[in-house]
Amino acid sequence: MAKVLVPLKNVAKETQHVLDKYKIPYSEIRVSENEKKEDNIEFIISIKGGKKVSFEKTLEYRELLYRELIPIFGDVFIVSYIP
Repeated sequence: MAKVLVPLKNVAKETQHVLDKYKIPYSEIRVSENEKKEDNIEFIISIKGGKKVSFEKTLEYRELLYRELIPIFGDVFIVSYIP
């Protein structure tokens, strides 16, 4: 897949848009560059949940975020959702 150069601020805005669209609870979004550049991963999206949710719900949120964000950024990121 082609390399996508996107400012990290835009990644956070798009992530916030998806979280709000699907009413996924969150209190913090952090986006950082992958310094090691292993496995063609350009950046890491870390989301701190706004309330406690089950492990199954956490996996569901991650799947949804991947499904919504891969068409925008390609498959060059990892999503971490921590309840």
